[in-house]
Amino acid sequence: MNTSHFKRLWLLSALVVILSSGCVPAQSVVTPTPNKPLQTLEAVQGSPTPSVLETKILLSFFSNHLSMTVANTKMTFDEFLSIFSYQQKYFDVNGDGNVEIILTGTSVIPEKSFFVIYSIEPNEQIKEIYFLSAVSVYSTDVQYEISAPNIFVDFLTQWGGTGTLSTSIERNIVRCETKCDSISFTYYYENFAGDPASPIDISDFRFKNSIYTISDDQIEIQTAGYSLETITTNENMCDPSGKQSQLKVSTDKHILTPKVYRKYIWDNGNFNELEYQETPGFEIIGYDKGGYSNNIFYLIEYSEGTNTVSLAEKLKAYYDFFGISQAEGNKLSVLPCNKIDEHAERVPKSIPTAHYYDESNNQDFFAAVNNQCKLAVWKAKLGDHSALLSEIIFLGHETLTNCDSNFISFQWTNLTGSDVPELAIISGLANQNLWVFQVDSGIKSLYQSSGFAHGVNLVGVQLIKRKEKRVDLVIGLPYHTEGCLDRFECFSLGKGYDIYTWDDAVKSFVLSK
Repeated sequence: MNTSHFKRLWLLSALVVILSSGCVPAQSVVTPTPNKPLQTLEAVQGSPTPSVLETKILLSFFSNHLSMTVANTKMTFDEFLSIFSYQQKYFDVNGDGNVEIILTGTSVIPEKSFFVIYSIEPNEQIKEIYFLSAVSVYSTDVQYEISAPNIFVDFLTQWGGTGTLSTSIERNIVRCETKCDSISFTYYYENFAGDPASPIDISDFRFKNSIYTISDDQIEIQTAGYSLETITTNENMCDPSGKQSQLKVSTDKHILTPKVYRKYIWDNGNFNELEYQETPGFEIIGYDKGGYSNNIFYLIEYSEGTNTVSLAEKLKAYYDFFGISQAEGNKLSVLPCNKIDEHAERVPKSIPTAHYYDESNNQDFFAAVNNQCKLAVWKAKLGDHSALLSEIIFLGHETLTNCDSNFISFQWTNLTGSDVPELAIISGLANQNLWVFQVDSGIKSLYQSSGFAHGVNLVGVQLIKRKEKRVDLVIGLPYHTEGCLDRFECFSLGKGYDIYTWDDAVKSFVLSK
């Protein structure tokens, strides 16, 4: 420690002793009163004349948590305060009628944010009664909200390196009586890692979030998430004629992480865990690995024959089924050259399919989305499950832009009151897309929207039927401003969803008031 720094600390310590002894005008001492409303002290960082109370708090904080940092950097106290952002507020944290002081802020060396509670002891001495902090490499931030008897303290941290960036928000629920305790959990987390310069481009995106409920002295927390690993390689591919070409091939691996449920109770100054449940995660089976209906494949096989039809004829039937041109279809039917033999199958066998029974009109409605997000809708005579391609009636084809064929779900929901309900298609995991079509006499697009997955069920867009034939649309809001992750101003964590209601007069969903 240099001499000037030592003198500065010694002078400040002496100043505190002198001021606390009463040798200064009374009005220079900030004295809080019981039940004083939440407010900011008149204190500016780096002020040459800090209040007595503020000086005591800062000296206590540095002595307990940053004295070695100050010594190692050989900074003076004033120099450190110039990179030290803080705020002090009064609040009665434990309901005993006496106010405490909450100190929050960040420091640059190290990149650290903190939340501290001080009690004001007799003779206005300061006592630290609770401390929380977070350290980061890139940036860190802290915010808190008081909803008595709980204080919600959030720490935002960013970590990373070459080709990777991780952003995390940790939420702490703090409660005080004779002492303080807290529950900590991951409120929001995302991580991206990738190396585009590598011969094999591997990217990995991970996400996690939590929801919680508070009922008197009990708190329930549910946490869930997922990861998406994409491997992109350059491979030699062959078209049906055997012509070779280089093509970038991406393989996605989707994994849902375990869902964790915790239940706590506040008891005599402590949060005690009452219950813990963990639902194991699992890998989501990809589009081409089964798990969906095979009826498109078998319909083509049954109509065209299994032995007499050539590969070209079978592919043309598949292209026609989804309204794909021959030129576009040839691009979709390439396979790794080393996998082509007489058993090579170029028509996907597992195609998500939806089915609606229209008994009143004696017909069946079908919808299917292939692995290139091509939608086909058709109808056939009710119960005629052995119909040929020539006997079904195609109602239309569409291309679902920005869809993820690994995640396709269907809903039949009557919005307009027609005999045949509307077809709703939802696709995606992190960012989900919704398409709504009328399909009674053709395909007509009614509505399209997208939303961000929220909650442990990862709902981004969802249709919900209410009473009196009302249909609501839930749309998940973005967690943060695009490209902005390093401070709390980027995030909108308080509101997860917007609710829209179908208005038949305008034939659209309108925002509910």
